[in-house]
Amino acid sequence: MAGMGLLGKRVAFGALAAVLALGLCACKGGSDQNGAPAEAPAASSEDKAAQFADFQELMSSQADNYTYDYRETYTLDNGSWTEESVSSLTVACDDAGDVSYQHVTYLPEDSVLAGLEQYFVGEKVIEVNGEIVTDVSIEYADDLVEMDMAEFCPAGKVEYSAETLSDVAQSDDGVTYSFAFAGPEQVPDDMGMVSDVESAQVSVRFNGEGVLVQQTFDASGTANGIDEAFSVTTSGTIDFSKWGETDVPEAPEPSSVMTSTDLAATQKAAAESVAALPDNLTCVTESEVVVNGESQALVHAEVLRNGRDAVLYVETDGNEDEALLTFFQGDENMVFQGDQFVSKGEGGLPEDSTGTEQALALIDYADTGYTYDGYGLTEYAFIVDGSALPADMSFDGVESVDSITLEYWVNPDGSLYEVYMAVNGVTPDAQGGEPVVMSVTASYSDLGTTEVPSMPEA
Repeated sequence: MAGMGLLGKRVAFGALAAVLALGLCACKGGSDQNGAPAEAPAASSEDKAAQFADFQELMSSQADNYTYDYRETYTLDNGSWTEESVSSLTVACDDAGDVSYQHVTYLPEDSVLAGLEQYFVGEKVIEVNGEIVTDVSIEYADDLVEMDMAEFCPAGKVEYSAETLSDVAQSDDGVTYSFAFAGPEQVPDDMGMVSDVESAQVSVRFNGEGVLVQQTFDASGTANGIDEAFSVTTSGTIDFSKWGETDVPEAPEPSSVMTSTDLAATQKAAAESVAALPDNLTCVTESEVVVNGESQALVHAEVLRNGRDAVLYVETDGNEDEALLTFFQGDENMVFQGDQFVSKGEGGLPEDSTGTEQALALIDYADTGYTYDGYGLTEYAFIVDGSALPADMSFDGVESVDSITLEYWVNPDGSLYEVYMAVNGVTPDAQGGEPVVMSVTASYSDLGTTEVPSMPEA
């Protein structure tokens, strides 16, 4: 079940919600004899009103069935570092009937959501991540806004008006309407990845037949981080096609349903499932370290535990001959490697031998939590931003933590079935400072019925 949640994808939800509401281009027409843009005389208020009326008529005349390709490049800056990312997707839309249909496919170059598909059918939202199909309608309940084509702009909600119309450029290929916006009064909602928009420019281009073919946008402002506000600049292009010829695929049936976005309730439920684990159980863990996309280490471990008596088996990279088998009995232990006796001494079973303590501590730092029902199980899923972690919390082999994904899978009877944790970050500079993902999956079984072999005679 590991990795079945759609966590990590949630960080770009604001951008998607905006994409479903807007779309624009910044083409300036004309040039002087030196190749510089020609400056048209300022239009009178009457002329601008007439031009804007033409714009509204063109927008309103577009078909209700179309496809658009959206590409946005945005840069985050908090004063000490900058990061550039790309949002890239294709959207098929059909608003001709009583129910609006949209199919969103995130392209491989998308920095966050590559490979994800989303279906918007009326008020229902289905997400497809590989073979996992999830109904996430509850997450979008307050964000789906119906708009007619006259208001359409996939980058976000703007207030088109004669006052914000800044330029109209005619050419042999058609006409481009450009708009300039200042402050949240004229851009009341997010624009792409930018919230609290300080300024924005948007242009809309129609071909010679009056068909919408492209929109572009530029914006700057802030995006709210965990502990601080990041400044953001963004620019994007939306290309339209297949007017009246778009076939929107049918949404698949979901295999799980998101039932709650209440962080506190999800934290409480996950903690209760861990607290309910008995002292008698079997735990199997699979750990992997992936550096720059390549697997560097695999660890398989099994624990049979009954109170302080236990057997621990640890195998690294599939090497059974070098695997360690440790028997614990009270405060004593006996270690074997392969089939060879190694030592007998003092030291009981490690406190976090079943992998729950650290994962449980981490959910207190989560900023988002979701509950899913599916596959006969309930999932409690969390995202922890690296900036929210205390300074003294560290992970071997990770210099800085970007984010942590946590997933708890619970049986119908409330018993814990599985815990998944993935730490995303960067290796230390001495190791190349490369992207690293450390993941651990711990599965629990034979709760209250595990039989622990006795320690062999010395």
